[in-house]
Amino acid sequence: MIRVACLIVMVLITNLYAYDPPKNLKWGMTYDEVMKTLKESGNEDIVKIDKLKTDKNIPDGFYLAALKGVKLFDKKAKEAYAVFDTSKYLCAIQYGFVWDNDENTTNMFESRGKGRANAWEYYQELTKKLAVKYGQPTKDETEGSFGQPLASGVRLETSWVDSTTGNKIMVAITRRQINAVITRVDNYVVALVYANPIYINAKKAEIINDDDL
Repeated sequence: MIRVACLIVMVLITNLYAYDPPKNLKWGMTYDEVMKTLKESGNEDIVKIDKLKTDKNIPDGFYLAALKGVKLFDKKAKEAYAVFDTSKYLCAIQYGFVWDNDENTTNMFESRGKGRANAWEYYQELTKKLAVKYGQPTKDETEGSFGQPLASGVRLETSWVDSTTGNKIMVAITRRQINAVITRVDNYVVALVYANPIYINAKKAEIINDDDL
């Protein structure tokens, strides 16, 4: 993704930037500190934070608070959350962007796979911007797959991991299809996640505990 001619510059840039969460937030902030920082950010579009709550999609004992008004590169997030650990300290920020898709549309005014194309384009924009700031990614599963259809549930990611702190930034793309009598869903989803090792390790432990093998 980053050419050899730029490698030295990228290394210097990577060393200048810590893998902190966005919006001037810092790992380990309390809920009140997060709320205050968002209010004082001075952004034109002020992000608001909801109350803390538990959720089945995060590790047991962790809390999340929905973020409202999140917009990135002119795309509004469908869902956005700040995640707090068991001591109620900030440990992750999650953004989700969604595009409706139709691979087999018969509408002459619609393009087939338009949602897929838009999701991949946005994915590329995010990863390119992050590569400029943090250098080459630690992992990239999308090589050779750009723009291609994904089977439902397949998830590909590009991620950066700080070798010193273990903090991680990840961009993932997936497809969600539901073909039922009552409803039909075909979405492409791009997720942007900032996380520290507390959240990363908790998610790994959760996967191990859920393994039936």
